[in-house]
This record gives sequence, structure tokens and C-alpha cells, in this order.
Amino acid sequence: MFTISEALRLGREASRGGREHIQNLEYLGELVTKFATTHWQIQTFDELKIHHVLQLVRDMENQGRSASYIKHAINAIRLASNYMSDYHGFPSIKIEQRHLPEVLDAPKIWLTYRQLAKCCHVAMDTDIRKRVDTAKSNPRPLALARVMVMACGLCGLRLTEFGRLTPDCLDSAGNLTITEDAATGKRVKNNSSNRIIPLPGFVAAAMRDYWDQHGQWSSDRTNNAKRIRALFHATADVTGDSLYLITPPKNLRKTLPNQLDDAVDDKYIMAYGGWAFKGTMHRKYQALRPHPNDPEPIRERALDRLRETVVAAIEKKCTGLHF
Repeated sequence: MFTISEALRLGREASRGGREHIQNLEYLGELVTKFATTHWQIQTFDELKIHHVLQLVRDMENQGRSASYIKHAINAIRLASNYMSDYHGFPSIKIEQRHLPEVLDAPKIWLTYRQLAKCCHVAMDTDIRKRVDTAKSNPRPLALARVMVMACGLCGLRLTEFGRLTPDCLDSAGNLTITEDAATGKRVKNNSSNRIIPLPGFVAAAMRDYWDQHGQWSSDRTNNAKRIRALFHATADVTGDSLYLITPPKNLRKTLPNQLDDAVDDKYIMAYGGWAFKGTMHRKYQALRPHPNDPEPIRERALDRLRETVVAAIEKKCTGLHF
């Protein structure tokens, strides 16, 4: 007969999850084994029934465990049950969705344009910069964070896309060329896969000023995220707004659709920010996206459409704000 510990191990080893996933299952398996010996008073896996699992769920809820944590713990039992049923003919434990606590959706956290403007003001404040930047930085961290807040927050760029930008990506008209591999990590086959978006004039000017003063910025997504977080913390110290402390840097991109949803049609926001599944792109807004290989009149017409809708809405929302 198989002990509960052995069955959990076999189910864990048969799982196709990655190393980190296996390590989590191992920890949760130890928790289940300990619970079995202290609460269920059983030793072998064939004694384990659905009412034992429900008791575990109720006890973990009473301990204040999150629904997600409980779900992963029960998954360790599910994997063991599937293995024992498939390879040793044990009756499977019928764990259904209704037996598990409901996992609540995470709150959608994003900053408004006014809050982003405050970040930019803090980044340019000399006294605050001296307290945050190191002696060797020559206020580059917060200066770069300000540009990222403008590009990613106002215009919806991904942090990875931002890191791979060079001065050659921005033309004299303020049109920014973004390669798709910045988002997927894959090399594009031709220029037609690139995305071109027109930038508000003050965003394009901020990029050029940074390049002129400091040269190329860091392409490391993790380091760039740390710079944004440092600026968020500095802004929270000044304003007392705790939203800066709980907003992850990657959520900067969410500001664009949330700020413009009442002013711009979704299809234009999708075309501008690059949000889409492949089928959606071809059905709904492929014609709205300007491509480098398009004839000049077609490309300019698409860029003009984005300027008239998205860029105009961004500039209108930013009226009276100082970045």
C-alpha cells in the first residue's frame, strides 16, 4: 500500500510543471502529509476520501489562507489521485470546482495622467533627486524614470519595448518605430512586422533631450523597472499617496486604455498600443496600423488617423499638466 507521502511524491514527479512549480508542490505535499497524520488519523492513500479534502479546505480557510494558496494545496492531492488512478487502479478522488473557495480577481491598479505628471515633477525636483540618486548617477535614474513614465504611461509602451529604443527609432515628425520582437523576444523577418505610432510632441521632445544629454539608455527591463519604482517611492513620500507604493511598474501601460476609454474608440487604442490577438488584429484594426513597407500615402493616412484620435486625446487629457 502507498502512504500519503509516497502518493503525493509520485503525483508530483509525474507533473509536467517547471522546477519552481515542483518545489511548491513538494512544500504543499509536506503540509498535506502533516495534516493527514494530525487531523485525519490516516496513513495510506487509499484511505483518503473527499470529506478529508473538504475538511482540509475548511481548516485552511479558518487559518486565513488565500483561495489561491488553498487551490494549489488541493492540486497536490489531485495530481496524486490522478497518478494512483491511472497507474494503480485506485478510485479517483472527485475534487470539483465547487469544493474550492472562489479566487477573487486581482484589483486593476493604474495611475492617472495627473498622478504621472506628479511623478515627472518629482523627478525634476533637484532637492528630491539628491536624496534618491547616488553620487555616481548624475541624476540619471530619476531622469530616465521620468522619460519611461511619459512613454509607457502616456503612450502605452511596454518596458521591454522602451529599453530597445534608439534615436534612430524616432523620426523628425515624432513617429516612433517599435519592433514586434521587443514584446515577443523573437526576431522579426521583415520590417512589415514593426509598429509605428505618432508620439505627442512633449513626449518626443523628452526622449530627444535625454538622448542628447546622456546617450543611449539601459535596455535591461529589470533595472528600468527599479528606476520607476524608485521614482514611485519618492513621489509617495512627497504626496502621501499609497497608490504609488502598490502599483507595479509594468502597470504603467494600463494607464493608456483606462484614461482614454471614454474618449477614443477601442480599435484605435488597440492599434496604438499593440493590444490584440492575431485574429482580432486582422479582423478589426489591421488597416489602422501604419507599417514601414506601406506606400507613403497609405502610411501617412494611418498615422494621421492615430494622431487625430489617440494623440489628440492624450494631449487633451494632459492639458494643464506639467511633465
